[in-house]
Amino acid sequence: STLTMLLAAILPHGIIEIPSFILAGSMGIKLGYAALGRLFRGPTGDGDLIVGTSSNSDDYLSRTLRQTIYVVVGLTPLFLIAGLIEADVTPIIMRMFGWTF
Repeated sequence: STLTMLLAAILPHGIIEIPSFILAGSMGIKLGYAALGRLFRGPTGDGDLIVGTSSNSDDYLSRTLRQTIYVVVGLTPLFLIAGLIEADVTPIIMRMFGWTF
């Protein structure tokens, strides 16, 4: 069926790739939130123009940037593995389910 073929094309590498994209995207959102919190601290530097930010927004931005770097470094091998699976394993599985190239 079409659904089976679609799953054969997506699942082998998608098992690794999709959660990695979600984690990378969530870290991007967190980093953006931290940067905006730092940018919009208020005129005295201790304001709370963005809910959840305060005078420690420098520390929060620094921690978030460090976490983002760790996540990017950690996700790089996962994306490489997913790419290898997509290039080498997925075509074999797709042929098993009737795809022709």
